[in-house]
Amino acid sequence: MAATRSRALAHRGHVPDHACRRRCSGRRVVARPVPETKSAVPSAPTFSAQQVADAKSKVCAAYAKIHHAVDTNATRTGGGDPTGQLAVAVNMRQVYVAGSAHLLTTLADEPATPSDLVTAAQKITRLFQVLVLEGLSSDPTAQTSNDVNTTGRDHPKPVQMNRTATLEP
Repeated sequence: MAATRSRALAHRGHVPDHACRRRCSGRRVVARPVPETKSAVPSAPTFSAQQVADAKSKVCAAYAKIHHAVDTNATRTGGGDPTGQLAVAVNMRQVYVAGSAHLLTTLADEPATPSDLVTAAQKITRLFQVLVLEGLSSDPTAQTSNDVNTTGRDHPKPVQMNRTATLEP
């Protein structure tokens, strides 16, 4: 057994001996280099100032469109007709659902959007979704509904648009 092991070790190192010459004809096996492993973490993409400005503009335009739809629907009352009032309420929920989906789609389409703007836009979409769910549950005591209806702290006071068309948190 020891002789076999020494021959195997000798063969690996290709020290020419009698057994090695018979097995490999004296050819030396060349070891291949180990391939370099790439880092699993890709580098963050970089965007030009123009790409960032375009992304900000598109996200703010999407928000402005949603805000206009909210303002337009907020002036409707449905009159004294309960069916009309329900239709207005349903329409407002649709504005919030479609608006949050539109804003999230715009964010996904614009990877150059600055992170603070992304955070602000995601916050408002979450609020829209909460308002819809609380409206569907018809809970007039829900905290978010009360915040919105009595103080305007989270929404209808809109996230302000400044002159450079950014959504401010």
